[in-house]
Amino acid sequence: GRSSQLGPLPRTLPRIIVVVVYVNTIKSTAESYMQAWASKQWIADTALMPPAPPTVAEMYLVHRAMQDHALAQSAFGGLAGYKLGAVGVIEGEAAISAPLFTRFVVDASTEASLCGGVVSAAEINMHNLEAEVGVIMAADLEKKTDGRPYSADEVWNAVESVMPIIEMCG
Repeated sequence: GRSSQLGPLPRTLPRIIVVVVYVNTIKSTAESYMQAWASKQWIADTALMPPAPPTVAEMYLVHRAMQDHALAQSAFGGLAGYKLGAVGVIEGEAAISAPLFTRFVVDASTEASLCGGVVSAAEINMHNLEAEVGVIMAADLEKKTDGRPYSADEVWNAVESVMPIIEMCG
């Protein structure tokens, strides 16, 4: 029949389909989170929550898709930096990072007029406060061409300042 006229299907076809589904799942997950934040329509129904990425690498792909999403700039003012957390929680990872958008960074010393001088827990869906340490970098640390990690001295030499932070978790 028809298959003998066209020849066998290429062996890469199933992989292409898997890659398209994989990329769409990552983008769909990022879209769900970004829309919820922008609209302040929190995902309360766990059945509507996107599935958690099965690997750390896939989690970082979702974070990157969020960082590249149009709302990252238009609704959240662009990327301010990265939030580090879960120190020592995931085997093989010193910590995990996630994008931190400008809208969610408030300098209390210069933005006292924010919400009439009060930060609204309802505005950010706040459920917890955490004491944190903030590090402002003077220089980016690009991946080394030889793949070696940076030494503690190299990292500290790239730090501009260190400051106390209060994280309002939402």
